[in-house]
Amino acid sequence: MITYADTGGRDTKRGRPYRPELAAQLGVSVSTLDRTVFGGECAGLWRVKPRVHKAATGNKMNDANVYYLFDAEFWRGEWTDPLRPGQAAADVAKERLAERRAAKKAAGVEPLGGRKRQPPSEGGGVMGDAHVYIPTDFSSLG
Repeated sequence: MITYADTGGRDTKRGRPYRPELAAQLGVSVSTLDRTVFGGECAGLWRVKPRVHKAATGNKMNDANVYYLFDAEFWRGEWTDPLRPGQAAADVAKERLAERRAAKKAAGVEPLGGRKRQPPSEGGGVMGDAHVYIPTDFSSLG
């Protein structure tokens, strides 16, 4: 996260790092990045502020998140751990996500994302039978 801190003050020539770009540079999926970022937020390492603006069409558009890092507070001795002793940030994150999902479900909000289920195709799959070629003449191998 520190690598991308203060992108306004540095010219990265790539603009703001959006989640897919961050995930690609780290060699992980966007889902893994999202879980890690949320876990770090639950651990009090940073705060994430989503940015949304209205496009010319009037629709809401997401922009790159703003990440507020608390490393300076840590080094100055001003940072306080929001977790109880022995409490894992990943467990807190799971609980908070479960609470969010339950609240959305109770409010009638349908989940977004994921792959849409495709109806089964007629006539079976598109691939034929698998074949394995086993050479019988190994003289050419040396």
